[in-house]
Amino acid sequence: MKLLTLTCVLSLFLIQQLKSQDTLYKPVYYKSKVYVPNPISGYLATIQDSALFLTPSKIPYSSSNIPVNFLQKVDFRSISSVMVVKSGVRTRSILISMAIGCVAGSIIGYAQGDDSGWFATTAGEKAVAGALI
Repeated sequence: MKLLTLTCVLSLFLIQQLKSQDTLYKPVYYKSKVYVPNPISGYLATIQDSALFLTPSKIPYSSSNIPVNFLQKVDFRSISSVMVVKSGVRTRSILISMAIGCVAGSIIGYAQGDDSGWFATTAGEKAVAGALI
């Protein structure tokens, strides 16, 4: 039993190590809206010590020095607030929360068991109703 547990744990560590070494650079896009007196929308290109740089075209965020000639510069002193959204996070969050709600509702419905009486429902029916609600 100890040998099986040790084998499983070491396999998980090996898989995690292989997965972490296999990752390549994936570009990250940040849709942003900067509120100066009028809102400015675009993709966040880079941040320097005195300004944010936005671009209307979809280019990945970079923390290294990139040529900022063609980017729109927004000085920090003129910014009242900034809203930044990473692409795809909103959809993924909605789907994950729906899945968690369905699983929790079905578990609670099934745990209540069968009813008896005039309007009796089975545990399975309650689980389906809990998942849908």
